[in-house]
Amino acid sequence: LRLLDPSLSSPGAIKAEKVFAKVRELLGGVLIEDLPIPFTAVASDLFAGREVWFQSGPADVAIRASIAIPSVITPVMHNGRLLADGGLLNPVPIAPLAAASADATVAVSLGGDRKGLSGAGPAHESGALCPGVEWA
Repeated sequence: LRLLDPSLSSPGAIKAEKVFAKVRELLGGVLIEDLPIPFTAVASDLFAGREVWFQSGPADVAIRASIAIPSVITPVMHNGRLLADGGLLNPVPIAPLAAASADATVAVSLGGDRKGLSGAGPAHESGALCPGVEWA
C-alpha cells in the first residue's frame, strides 16, 4: 500500500509514480536491447491512435507506457506521445514477433475470444502485417 499514489485530479485513479520509482530501482536502468531474450512492449499512442512498439531503450519506460489503463493507471507522456496500454488498440499484438523469428510464441488474450487465434501458427507464417505501427 505504501507504493500506491491515488489521485483525484489525474486521468487515472493511480498515478503509479511510486510504483515505477521502485521498478526503476529494481531494473537498474537496463535497456531492452540488453535483455537476455527479445522483448517488445506495446503501447497505444492516444493522440495518434497508433500502436507504439518498444524494442529498444529503457525497459522501465516501456513497461510504464504499456500498462497504463486510462481511468485506472494514468497514461504517460513520452517523446510527445500520450501512451497507454497497447491492448486498447490491439489486445493480442503478435506482429512484433514476426520480425524476431521466435522459435516459440506465447500469446495471452484476456478477452476470452479464441476464434481469431485458432490455427494462426507462427506470426511470420500468418502474414501478420503492421499497419499503424510506430517504433519508440
